[in-house]
Amino acid sequence: MKIVLDSNVLLAALLTKGLTYDVFEYCYDCHEIYLSEWIIDEVAGKLREKFEMPEAKLVESINFIKRGAKVINPDGELPAVCRDKDDNNVLHVGSFIEADYIITGDKDLLVLSNYGDVRIINPRDFWIKIKQQES
Repeated sequence: MKIVLDSNVLLAALLTKGLTYDVFEYCYDCHEIYLSEWIIDEVAGKLREKFEMPEAKLVESINFIKRGAKVINPDGELPAVCRDKDDNNVLHVGSFIEADYIITGDKDLLVLSNYGDVRIINPRDFWIKIKQQES
């Protein structure tokens, strides 16, 4: 599967090591994760400014994410769909790579539930779906 992880999922995975980390690890090991430079920059900015992560740890964290993902810069025009215009960057990646899922905790994205053929789902619902398929 092709999966786009939103910045809030990446942040939760790096900082909490809970369910979201399990989802990240599963996607990292079993599927193709796609991110854009915009998503990476947003994660780095939040780690630096909001969580005051030391620069060496920040670089290590970003490199860890990049090792398990394909970082792209999608062509074409940015969609104008979301209430929060920054979220359109995530939709752009998902539609450009024809993702199976965008995994996010962002309500402005989740309210859409789909963008074209791309399903938008929160980490818990994705995890439940995966566990059901494994049963």
